[in-house]
Amino acid sequence: VRGHLLLERAERAHGKPRDAFHPGAVAGMTMQFVVGATTDTDRTILGTVGRLSAGGGIHHAHFSAFRPIENTPLEGAPAAPALREHRLYQADHLVRRYGFDMEEVVFEPTGNLPLAVDPKTAWAIAHPERFPIEVLTAAPEELLRVPGLGPTSARRIVAERGGTTFRNLADLRKLGVATTRAAGFITLGGRRVQT
Repeated sequence: VRGHLLLERAERAHGKPRDAFHPGAVAGMTMQFVVGATTDTDRTILGTVGRLSAGGGIHHAHFSAFRPIENTPLEGAPAAPALREHRLYQADHLVRRYGFDMEEVVFEPTGNLPLAVDPKTAWAIAHPERFPIEVLTAAPEELLRVPGLGPTSARRIVAERGGTTFRNLADLRKLGVATTRAAGFITLGGRRVQT
C-alpha cells in the first residue's frame, strides 16, 4: 500500500492529473494502535510509529485505549487508562509538529509515558537548565518547548512582540497561551512570572 501511495504521489508530481473517482490515498495512510491489549510499552509504540512514518506515506497514527469485551480471548484482561491514549497523542504531536526527537520524550522506567503530567511538561521538568525562557527575546523553536505554548501562540508572540509590550500573563493569554501551564517556565522582561 505504501509503495502504491508513494508511486501515485510521484506521478502527480510529474503532472499526472488528479482523478476524483480514484484518489489513490495521496493524502497518506493512517494507522491505529490499540493500547494496553498487549505488553507493548508506549516507547515501543511510538518507536514503531516513527519507523513507519520515516518510510513515507503515513499521515498520522490513532491510539485507542484497550477495553475488554465479553466472550473474547481478552475478556479478563484489564482495561487501559483512557489517559494513556491521550498521552500517546500528545507525545506523537511533540515529535511530528513541535520538533522534538523521539529520544527527548520522557518515559517512566516501565517504558510508558507518565500519566500525571503531559509529555511536554515532563520534558520541561527533566530539563530545568533550559528554563525560564524569556518571552520577549526567545526564538520560536525555544517558545515551542514551553508547556502551554503551541505553534499558533508561539507565532503570535513573535509577530506581536515587536510592537506590543507584554506586561503580564493576561496579555499572553489573549494570544492563546495556556498560562496556567506556561507561567513557571517563562520570564517577561527578565521577571519571573511564577515559580
